[in-house]
Amino acid sequence: MNETVKINYQGSTAIITINRPEKRNAINSDVIEGISEVVKIVNKSDDVKVIILTGAGGKAFSAGADIKELSNENGLKRQEKIEASHIIYEINKPVIAMIRGYAVGGGCELALACDFRIASENARFGFPEITMGWIPGGGGTQLLPKIISQGNAMELLLTGRIIKAEKAKEIGLVNRIYPDNKLEEETYKIASLIGSYSMVALKFIKDTVRISYNLDINSGFAYEKKLIGLCFNTKEKNEGVKRFLKK
Repeated sequence: MNETVKINYQGSTAIITINRPEKRNAINSDVIEGISEVVKIVNKSDDVKVIILTGAGGKAFSAGADIKELSNENGLKRQEKIEASHIIYEINKPVIAMIRGYAVGGGCELALACDFRIASENARFGFPEITMGWIPGGGGTQLLPKIISQGNAMELLLTGRIIKAEKAKEIGLVNRIYPDNKLEEETYKIASLIGSYSMVALKFIKDTVRISYNLDINSGFAYEKKLIGLCFNTKEKNEGVKRFLKK
């Protein structure tokens, strides 16, 4: 595994860190390769139940694409390029984005690809692609309107404006904001709580919520019923009921 992406563990939580602090964790080919490698690890691991995605250095979650590398790409090469955010989106377990500093462009797309986002007060968000003559290419136009309203998404995408953490929380882009010195502690608490639950149920919740984007409501109800039936055949369900009844 290359050094641009690191993985550490705290109990059942895996912490994936983009490790290019000198470049504000800009996404280049090495980062994409590193993310691909660690995602294979966490998807297969029976010991990992929750993932935290973050950036090294404190100044940026990720400042987006490495523009120097990007400048050498033509249209066809850009279309064929694997997106780091797409890889993160395919993780089959809960993923929390822990955000300090800038999460812009492709960095904001990485955050959108996570299941929810927890930010420091110093976090900044936006999509500056329009100012350079192109559009987001890692899911920004697809994920952002699903997470916030279409109007708010269009404003961010069309203006290239960078917003502060408070505004991001107001429009639903961020779930929680903490002082910088409390961010890790509070994020780990949430990850630990999620990690205390049934892995089967966690995966099923992620699966049913994600698939609802593409189903009509009755098909979604039917899929949900199918998965709750599967849950009721697990030992985790029986153990959970026993714990509840003892309270």
